[in-house]
Amino acid sequence: MRTYVHRNGADPGVWFFSLDASSSLAVAAARAVYKLRYLHGKIDFSATGAPLSQVAFESHRDDARGPMPAHADVRYSPADAVIRPAPAGTLEHFLMERYILYAEDDDHQLHRARVHHSPYPIQRAEVSHLDETLIWAAGVRRSEDVPLRHYVREVNVKVYPPERVTGIRS
Repeated sequence: MRTYVHRNGADPGVWFFSLDASSSLAVAAARAVYKLRYLHGKIDFSATGAPLSQVAFESHRDDARGPMPAHADVRYSPADAVIRPAPAGTLEHFLMERYILYAEDDDHQLHRARVHHSPYPIQRAEVSHLDETLIWAAGVRRSEDVPLRHYVREVNVKVYPPERVTGIRS
C-alpha cells in the first residue's frame, strides 16, 4: 500500500504505508536498511496461460507489528497485447515513474533511497476478482471511483543505499 509524495515541491517519490513479504529475512533487511514498513505475510502467487497470463495473488498478513486484518485476494490479467511506457504528462506516468523511496526511522527522521529502472512497460489490466483489506488497514478510505488498472510483467529495479534527509523531520 503506497502513496505518492514529494519533498518541498520537488523530488517526487513513493511513501509506503506497508509492504508485505513472505520472507522473514527480506522483511528484516528492508526494515533495518531502508526503514521501509515491511511486514511478514503468507503469499501465494501463480500465473497461467499464454500469451496473456491469468494471475492469482493471495496475501495474508501475519505480522503483529502491522494493522490487521490485512489481506489481498486478487485475480487479474493483462487486457490487451499493447505494451508501452506511460506517455509523459499522463496520470499513468505520474504513478509509474517515481525514482525515490521515502521512509522514516523510529526517531521520525526522514530517509530516502534513489531508485533506477527503465520506464515501466505497462498494459491495461482486467481485474476479475478483488477482496482486500490493505487499504483499510493503512487507515485510508477507498475511493468510489473505478481505479486505474495496469499490468507490468517485469521490470528490473536498482535501489541505491538510503540516505538521511538532513534538516527535516517528518
